[in-house]
Amino acid sequence: MGKKSKNKSGKRKGGGKIFSGDSAKRNERDNDNAASVKAPASASCWLCLEEDSPDEPLIRDCSCRADSGWAHLNCLVSYYKHECDQGDKPFDVYLWQKCNCCKQKHANHILLRLSREAKSYLTEKYPGREEKTLAGLHMILDAVMLMQHAGNADKEIADEGMAAAKQIISIAGDRRPASQLAQMFLAAAEESKGTRDGLKLAISHWENVKICAGQDAYAQKTSDMKIAELKHELGGESKDNVHANAGKSMKSRAPNRFGQLDMLEEKYHDSVRKQGADSFDAIGDANVLGMNLFVNERGVEAQRLLNDNLCRSRRVLGPAHQFTLEAEKLLKQARQRLAGIIGEKLTGSYHVLEYNEDARAYTLKGPILDPRKEEEEDTRSVPMKDLLLLPGCPVICEGLKNASHLNGKLGSAKRYDHLTTRYQVNFEDETLKPVFVKKENLRVAFDLPPQEVR
Repeated sequence: MGKKSKNKSGKRKGGGKIFSGDSAKRNERDNDNAASVKAPASASCWLCLEEDSPDEPLIRDCSCRADSGWAHLNCLVSYYKHECDQGDKPFDVYLWQKCNCCKQKHANHILLRLSREAKSYLTEKYPGREEKTLAGLHMILDAVMLMQHAGNADKEIADEGMAAAKQIISIAGDRRPASQLAQMFLAAAEESKGTRDGLKLAISHWENVKICAGQDAYAQKTSDMKIAELKHELGGESKDNVHANAGKSMKSRAPNRFGQLDMLEEKYHDSVRKQGADSFDAIGDANVLGMNLFVNERGVEAQRLLNDNLCRSRRVLGPAHQFTLEAEKLLKQARQRLAGIIGEKLTGSYHVLEYNEDARAYTLKGPILDPRKEEEEDTRSVPMKDLLLLPGCPVICEGLKNASHLNGKLGSAKRYDHLTTRYQVNFEDETLKPVFVKKENLRVAFDLPPQEVR
């Protein structure tokens, strides 16, 4: 592509700023965030071929690497508008959401800014026809939800998502298919307040999701699960308990409550079947499933899935992508071997570092408090008889005589029976039934052995 002409002020034609007032300040802030990763000196905009400048920085937040994929935000907006104006074709959401170079979705502030520009484009193209702006509003809401998931959304961005959700419902109606995502967003927002009234409103929004979803089986199951979960939290609990427990994340809730894990497994496998394991949705779903496998005490499965997904995300999306960084964080958590000490007052768990064969004892570091301060933690040696493995810890059986076929088998230690001093072990080999094994016949598996091929 040749260079675009400039006007007398030196600015490229067609870029311009669409918003004014508070919106202009918001976009200026997002421009700063979008350009927080400095483009290399050798990079140039793939559209106008010009370089980075303080007034118009090169931005990129996708899966491109090296010098590819960098662009000026105004160049991207002008390009997408031009493409939308070609012929009489319907508005293409994915045109605005995906990078033309790597074909992966833009992320974070770049995605949000492009979503705003898309909504503004639709508003200008179809004056007085609010229903035509729904696609742009959905893009804004989708961008906000992705940023919330990644932990990159501040209160101002969350408020923007709230405004978009309410506007969608105002235009489409509260029980129409177009309002499904908005109802889900509002349900999550009400639940996060941690009040009885908030939980009741969240239930109401999930009931609307069921109606909006129509024949969408996954959305129907999700709604049923959330409604049952929220009603359970409301039933029989004091106001103080509801406030303390309602806003907790999945990480701190009871394992697989109301079949949540089963639904996440179904969603992940559905994404793989329809789009492939290398798809954006499948990689994101694998992170969520891996986290929930870990929470549900299936440590071996969690580590296997997250390790595989991290390799895939690095290859497909790149090492700096938010899904890759999330997978790294989750895998680090899944690789930790945590335990308590029998007879000691529980103030926090310990990180199991290694096993000393001669002393038949484990080296522990801790206790781990929240927030964690590693410099204040002690390192100590604890014999196996005094160790209490946290549920889900990967273990390998050894020294079994009556069940010698289980020696060397890998599994996850589940609940512990203090009377018999045995752990229930669920084996990775699903042909083996769970059994109770004495603690002296178990060794913590710090590194998972290669998976057996059956």
